[in-house]
Amino acid sequence: MKIYLTSRYELCNLATMQKDQPSGYQLYLLLWRAQKALTDWGYVRLGELELGSYSEYAILETLFKEGAQPVNTIGRKVMLTSGSITAALDRLEQRGWLKRKASPNDRRVVEVHLTPKGRKVSGDAVEAQELAMEKAIDSLSTTEKNTLRTTLGKLIAVAEAQG
Repeated sequence: MKIYLTSRYELCNLATMQKDQPSGYQLYLLLWRAQKALTDWGYVRLGELELGSYSEYAILETLFKEGAQPVNTIGRKVMLTSGSITAALDRLEQRGWLKRKASPNDRRVVEVHLTPKGRKVSGDAVEAQELAMEKAIDSLSTTEKNTLRTTLGKLIAVAEAQG
């Protein structure tokens, strides 16, 4: 059966989805819709902290949890292109939340460090995001959480293996 895209929302609507055998495309759209809903929910609080995008949050979270990192390492971890990571770092640096410094081991490598102000903002952002996601996921039972983790892990492994 071929599915033509008439309405992404309609295709990932649980009420109209095939109950016994949803298509792979319908499940993909359902995952996309769930990710968007969770992102929007978490972003409300992040917006209050004056974070302009989820990319900015991901950068701050990485630096907060893992410490100073080279620019290209951060870009890889938060899945941003070199142009996107540079633009996001520029915005965060303009706010005084981070500094770029040449690596003491290799001056060709630029490392990114949180400033004290950046550490405070990123700590608040990480806490807000973790609380929002805990609240969202709290509606699932322990069994459902474990099933979801296992299922999503399989999907990720298959997709990453395909290249």
